[in-house]
Amino acid sequence: SDLLTPSHTFSGGVQADQADLTGASLPRADFTRAKLREMNVRSIYRAAGVRFDGADLTGTTITDSAFPGSSFVGAILTNVRGEDLKLPWANFSGAAFEGSAWPDSNMTGAHLAGARLIGVDMERLQ
Repeated sequence: SDLLTPSHTFSGGVQADQADLTGASLPRADFTRAKLREMNVRSIYRAAGVRFDGADLTGTTITDSAFPGSSFVGAILTNVRGEDLKLPWANFSGAAFEGSAWPDSNMTGAHLAGARLIGVDMERLQ
């Protein structure tokens, strides 16, 4: 899609509830404060440095994708299902993880200061 080009800014007021971003190329995309609820995100491998700061990803499913060095500061990750994700050095400071699941994912070096981790499934998380 023409909208999913590198370094594109989607911040403030973007609403993409229930969107399907399968296979999108998103390096350095900016989804700051976007509403991205109940999306289907799969097979995204070009997404380094994406910003989801303050974004609402409630109920989103993210599988088999890589977001190295991405930022989720203050993001709402309630009931997110993230499986087989590569999130090394991601910043989750102040993010809300309530009721989410992250099996078989890698968060090596991730920053979690002030994150709310209530009822989170981190089975086989690295």
